[in-house]
Amino acid sequence: MNHEEIKSALAERGYTLSAACEAMGRSYVQFYNVTNRSSKSFYIANSIAVLIDKPVEEVFPDIPQYADGNRPNKNQNMIDAGKAKLKEAGLLSA
Repeated sequence: MNHEEIKSALAERGYTLSAACEAMGRSYVQFYNVTNRSSKSFYIANSIAVLIDKPVEEVFPDIPQYADGNRPNKNQNMIDAGKAKLKEAGLLSA
């Protein structure tokens, strides 16, 4: 699906772009960049798929990395360790 198709699918389900972005906790620019394929985000792609009740493979068929089971997990340990360190320092809320 392209940006306009995703936007229409969200509208059909009652979401404005602003509401969808706020629900995801992401900015419109981030949403726009992912839907126009100028950047990648597993979280945003899968969130969009959930909001429009479609499998991510159908929404983003051109990006197989978004499919369940294909998410790169190599950095997850570093992400978790970084979050823990930031929480410990009081820079990230629990």
